[in-house]
This record gives sequence, structure tokens and C-alpha cells, in this order.
Amino acid sequence: MLNLLFGGSDADTAVVDYNDYNDYDRSGDVTFDDAYVNFMEGGGHLGLGAAMLVGSAWTGIALTPSLILDSLQPDDGVHIA
Repeated sequence: MLNLLFGGSDADTAVVDYNDYNDYDRSGDVTFDDAYVNFMEGGGHLGLGAAMLVGSAWTGIALTPSLILDSLQPDDGVHIA
């Protein structure tokens, strides 16, 4: 199941020689700074999304009784809410 979620494959893991690893050009690799910034921004987006969800739910809960009562009134142009 995790292979499906994280893009795993059935291919065997390649063994890398230590010298080959040191000669590898790491100019395109992710740095600690990149990972830190992405983590912080992702957490901010997660928090913003949670705050929006809670705020919307709270607004819906607060307005629902008024909307129900308003729908029960005769249509005379006067609204409770």
C-alpha cells in the first residue's frame, strides 16, 4: 500500500559505490534550507486551511437557526436575519 502512495516500484535497490557517490553532482539536490522553508510554508498552509474549515463550520452553525427561522416566516419582505 505504501508503495502505491509514495510511488514505489518493484525494482531492486541499486548499490552505490562510495566513490561514485562523492563524485555525484549534487547541485540540483534539496538543501536543508529548502526543506525547512517548504516545511514551514506547508505547515502555514495546513494551519490556514484548518482555520478556514473551522471558521466556516462555526459560521454555518451560528447562522443555521436564523436561516431556519427566517424560512418559516411568511414572505412579507421582513426577514429576521
